[in-house]
Amino acid sequence: MRKLMLAAALAAAPALAAAQQPPCAPLPVVAQMLEREFNERMVTAARLSNGGTMHVFASQGGAWTLVVVSPAGSACIIADGSAWSILESTGRKS
Repeated sequence: MRKLMLAAALAAAPALAAAQQPPCAPLPVVAQMLEREFNERMVTAARLSNGGTMHVFASQGGAWTLVVVSPAGSACIIADGSAWSILESTGRKS
């Protein structure tokens, strides 16, 4: 919850007035905040079917944050949690 409050503060804008709107800002701003405040770095990313991307940021301690970037470039924090771990690789790369 603290991450969502910090992200909302950095992205404070009229568009965030809607109660259900997640905290959003340009991806470099979100990434910098996550690294500075939570020692999280991007550990994986994938392209979404709508042309956007999703990114997981994680710390060595296991804290993680899911960020979805819209096709227009707005990066929104969607979820965060603990106990992030890397599973055995399938050996497949795209």
